[in-house]
Amino acid sequence: MAHYSKRTGPVMLVDGAATPTARLLLLSLAVDVLGALRSGAKAYSSRRSVTRRLTTVHCPVSTSAAPPVRPGSFLNLVIKFLLLRRDEVGRNIHKHVKKTGWEMDSFVGAGLIDMYAKCGCINESRQVFDKIANRDVVLWNSMLAAYSQNGHPDECLRLCGEMALAGFRPTEATLVTATSACADAVATVQGRELHCYSYRHGFESNDRVKTALVDIYAKSGNVGIARILFEGLKEKRLVSWNAMITGYAMHGHAYEAFSLFNRMRAKAQPDHITFFILP
Repeated sequence: MAHYSKRTGPVMLVDGAATPTARLLLLSLAVDVLGALRSGAKAYSSRRSVTRRLTTVHCPVSTSAAPPVRPGSFLNLVIKFLLLRRDEVGRNIHKHVKKTGWEMDSFVGAGLIDMYAKCGCINESRQVFDKIANRDVVLWNSMLAAYSQNGHPDECLRLCGEMALAGFRPTEATLVTATSACADAVATVQGRELHCYSYRHGFESNDRVKTALVDIYAKSGNVGIARILFEGLKEKRLVSWNAMITGYAMHGHAYEAFSLFNRMRAKAQPDHITFFILP
């Protein structure tokens, strides 16, 4: 996996030691990148260790006679970057990705989209997305999440429609992201359409999708429907309790909110969000 320049090779600093070996960003810390990307899991290494390794991306890299580099190697580094959210380092990572020709790879693109989204650079995320012609569902979901996480629910819903027109069948992640965007935009009509779609395609028993539906119905004032969905959850997680309590509190149902809160305390540990939303 090592890359050597025909000349002296770029000087890279790994753990503070200089070496002529051009590893071309192969500074993986043995994290399952795809799993981390999809689940949002934190990398195992310390912030200080990650910072030291990320200094290497500022070094020039010769691409002469460069052998193929696995896209997973770049994603490993991207995941480490997410701990720091330093956009100037992220841009250097992106430059090196371009030099190796992996920018058009959907696997790498998903990591870059997520990287830019984490530091609020949503325009850069979209630029990466638009450059990739052969998109897969993971790439679409990454861009949807980027919009949703950065407060652009309308763009998220618009892109979800484009995804459907392109012939991609939404996954659990698609539905959760799009439904959450509906809740943020209080887009009840689109939320109901997603509700019907999820049931037609076998997601009626999926707790993550149902929790997102609880959120949109509760925020839009349809607390009756939200409560039916809430009671139908196989496992009521903290986010589910908070979503239902939020709906009651937002729409003047103080008694129901406190009643549900008292029931919650026997099932789950309230957090700061729970206490913040109580009327």
